[in-house]
Amino acid sequence: MSKSVKKKGSRISLLDRDIVYLPSPLIQVTMPHKDPGNVQAWQRQNGKTFLVLQPGWDPIAKKSIGYPFGVTAKMLILWMTQAVMETKSRVLDLGGSMAEFMRYLGLDPSTGGGVHGDAFNLKKQMTRLLRVMISLEYISHEEGGVFQQWNSIQIAPKGEMWWNGRNNWQGKIELGEEFYKILINNKVPLDMDALRKLTDSPMAIDFYCLLTWKSSQAEEQGREKFMKWEWLQQQIGSGLTDKKNFARNAKKAVIKVIDAYPRLRAEAVRGGVIVTPNSKPSVPRSIKTLLEQD
Repeated sequence: MSKSVKKKGSRISLLDRDIVYLPSPLIQVTMPHKDPGNVQAWQRQNGKTFLVLQPGWDPIAKKSIGYPFGVTAKMLILWMTQAVMETKSRVLDLGGSMAEFMRYLGLDPSTGGGVHGDAFNLKKQMTRLLRVMISLEYISHEEGGVFQQWNSIQIAPKGEMWWNGRNNWQGKIELGEEFYKILINNKVPLDMDALRKLTDSPMAIDFYCLLTWKSSQAEEQGREKFMKWEWLQQQIGSGLTDKKNFARNAKKAVIKVIDAYPRLRAEAVRGGVIVTPNSKPSVPRSIKTLLEQD
């Protein structure tokens, strides 16, 4: 994705904005970077907290719709967050032009509607994301027993969509109340300039979001944050099961993040990644305060 050209009368593209938002629960545990394939459920873990995804069902094909994954799914979450902040409504209108919506996300309508085009990928990721079931679960062994708490969330339990195979579409979706609360109450401001430099790497985007969040915590608490590879492997949706392979790829992603976000004081060290409290916030505190008052 490259920075888009704003057309007269169109909305400001996500990539043209200075600040965007992502819900903190989807920073702590992330969605898949690649298609997990035909598996019954997909999960990430943060200590005693679990994120479990279960795909929707296609009643015509009589099979799973599949899982949302990659950069496009992340951009759709950013769109939803921005939309609910602007409208304060659970009902989101897709508009009448798929091409305009694609440009808003930083996608290219000229790539066509074939299987390798952005339009095909957008429709696939949109369908999968809107129909997925998210379960946030907390499981703890305590006092001689097991304590379990869960919240199953459907992103869009209601909706209607129409498209004609070209660049025309219409539709509205109604976000679930619980998902709406996550978007509106747990938003983390992110620097779009940094994100724009990382849109070729889902892992780098996840690390940018996570390290931004952790650097803010380090600054507020006045102490460094150390994240072990094992912990990061459970958080980040890379699907890499071998620890050494994950660490090797994670180090490359961290280098990309530091290059895109030079104010970040972070380093891949033996055993994991460290963030020090002298990191500059990705979004200056004065701007962050003003934005959160909107």
